Amino acid sequence: MSSVKGLQVNSNKDCVTWNYNGQDVMIRLNAIGQALEDVVHQKIVVSVCDGKYPKQLKVFSLFGSEECTITAPEQFQLYFLQENSMHGVSVVCTSDEPIDGRFDWQFLVLYPSCELKRFSPSY
Repeated sequence: MSSVKGLQVNSNKDCVTWNYNGQDVMIRLNAIGQALEDVVHQKIVVSVCDGKYPKQLKVFSLFGSEECTITAPEQFQLYFLQENSMHGVSVVCTSDEPIDGRFDWQFLVLYPSCELKRFSPSY
């Protein structure tokens, strides 16, 4: 069970903070979109925007060490993060053209390889 408390992005969207096991953690990034705790995999996932939408995801350990950077899969654009009770954090990505009949898909974060895997349509 995680001991992350107070995960938040500041109003300037340039700093994400949390407390893990009594230790304050602060990460500075430009243009933060969202920050979510993946309670299943014990990670912090942060979207970094370029304009309105995220251009990449940064994955951090609960202690604040950057583990990897993930970009959108080919033919997709990152859209937003959401909590998934079975898989931790999932990522909704969108495409300009329908893929298998859908524009928006949920992707799982594969942490060991730092990539996204499409797993279901997003509703």
